[in-house]
Amino acid sequence: MTGYICDEAVGQNTRIHKSGVHSAVFYKDLWETLGSGRSWQDEITNGRKDGTLYQEDMRITPVRDSESRITCSIAIKKEVTNQRKDEEATRNALEFAQSTIEALSSRICVLDEQGTIIAVNRAWRQFVRDNRQPDSNTHPSDSDDHNEFVEGVSYIAICEHTGGTGATEAGNPQSRSSRHTISV
Repeated sequence: MTGYICDEAVGQNTRIHKSGVHSAVFYKDLWETLGSGRSWQDEITNGRKDGTLYQEDMRITPVRDSESRITCSIAIKKEVTNQRKDEEATRNALEFAQSTIEALSSRICVLDEQGTIIAVNRAWRQFVRDNRQPDSNTHPSDSDDHNEFVEGVSYIAICEHTGGTGATEAGNPQSRSSRHTISV
């Protein structure tokens, strides 16, 4: 993980891994926590022998002798560099997809496998506002808080309740994959 062979690392201060990413306050907190006898856990960016950086989830626990003096510490580490890169790529792809769907003029509603609305775009929200049938308990000037076809609502239940044309297809488990996108 670090690029150092055993002979190069044994006896060295852990400073050889210091990346320059973290502030002095970060390290001060780490050492004060360990010095007080408590375990420290966080994610840290360290440097390899070749200068490249890597991220690791680390837990360091002080070790005490028979007289309760801290004599050393033990670190348990897990490299998470690729996991963090994958998470960032997923976030970026999701943000791109959301902004693209939001910008489309087609009315789009995304359902999860249970038929619950998990996302809608601007055109869908406008369609709902323009076509909402006010009920006897709602004043036409009420806000969007009373819209039925929004995130978190069961599209299937609404279609079945209102007799909408999508009720049969949306309610059919064979017609549903893990997600459905409805465009009207």
